[in-house]
Amino acid sequence: MNIPYLLPMLFFPFIARALLVTLHELGHAIPGMLFTKEKVTLYIGSYGDPEKNIDFRIGLLEVSLNYKNLWMRKGLCIAATKTLPLNQQLIYTAGGPVFPFLISLLLYCFPPRFESETGLELYSTCALIFMFVALLGLVFNLIPKSEPIELDNGQKVYNDGENIRRLLKYNDVISKYTHAMNLYKNNEYADAIILLDELLEKKELRISVYRLSIRVNMLVEDYEKAKRLDDIFTEEFQFNPQFQFNSGDYNNRGLIYEKIGSIDKAFEYFDKAIELDPNNINALNNKGYYLNFYHRYEEAVSVFDKAIEIDQSISFFYTHRALAKIKTGKADEGYLDIQEALKQEPDSAYNIKTLGIYYLDQGEADKALQFFLKAKELDFETANIEELILEAEKMKEQKK
Repeated sequence: MNIPYLLPMLFFPFIARALLVTLHELGHAIPGMLFTKEKVTLYIGSYGDPEKNIDFRIGLLEVSLNYKNLWMRKGLCIAATKTLPLNQQLIYTAGGPVFPFLISLLLYCFPPRFESETGLELYSTCALIFMFVALLGLVFNLIPKSEPIELDNGQKVYNDGENIRRLLKYNDVISKYTHAMNLYKNNEYADAIILLDELLEKKELRISVYRLSIRVNMLVEDYEKAKRLDDIFTEEFQFNPQFQFNSGDYNNRGLIYEKIGSIDKAFEYFDKAIELDPNNINALNNKGYYLNFYHRYEEAVSVFDKAIEIDQSISFFYTHRALAKIKTGKADEGYLDIQEALKQEPDSAYNIKTLGIYYLDQGEADKALQFFLKAKELDFETANIEELILEAEKMKEQKK
């Protein structure tokens, strides 16, 4: 082989590894997007670490590229596939290892035209090596492994082969769980709870069933039952070396403890959720919201600063921060946050109510009352709206 072609051959293993990881995750992502019609997130070079990445989006595909670790065989595809039928879940799962091999086969069988024999020889050698490595990846990924893979947020998952084995073995339970998940997504919580209570008697999919059951019982505001389920969930899995509670588990636990009146415990769990995943915007939102609720406004400002740094598209983050700023004497800054929130969601009763709070704090009872009444008109269940209307009317009377 000519010397000019030695350099490409030296770099080829690194390029091939990065390409295999990318194709593997695309093998999951493509059927994931086709079947769910929802956003799919790819992490290339990490197991879900959002830090120091190049992020971009193509249609429903959101890619987070850790360019410093492309040589590592790390990748993750996140898609909402749990509600899919069994055959679609199997295609989604098997697509990861199968897709790179199919591409490698095409590359080897249909080479491009080369002007020189040396160029064709180099290409054929690289394509053959790539196909062999892809075949090894196909075989090793489809062999079930009971040892879980730990993601960057502490969550543990299994390889494709083990996931396929479980899908086939637990077909009946998975079908019922999928039905329960669809009921949950359609807000049919009572029917979902009946099915989940039945599934809790089974031995399969217990972690997923516990998590969904806790969540659904929270949504129907049965926090006592949610706590009982969470206690059993904790007792059953806390000493399991192959399992780790994730950020979402601690966030739910924080909400449960707040609702049953254990405030310090609630903030402890919100902090644990954020410690495990600093970008968990649900945990940040819940912590900030309850800091406001318990008049810890200074702390709330810093929490919502972080939330807005992560995602500027959620209007409630600005509204919550606006309230905290108004209550800490930074009314002008709070007003700017309210305007940003209203720009994003002009018909939000909560945003309009907060604008009323701003004017109430400024002593402008007429304007405050106007916005409180508008918020009530948009949503008569807006929190504390009746009390705020009475407060504005009382202020208005006192000024006469």
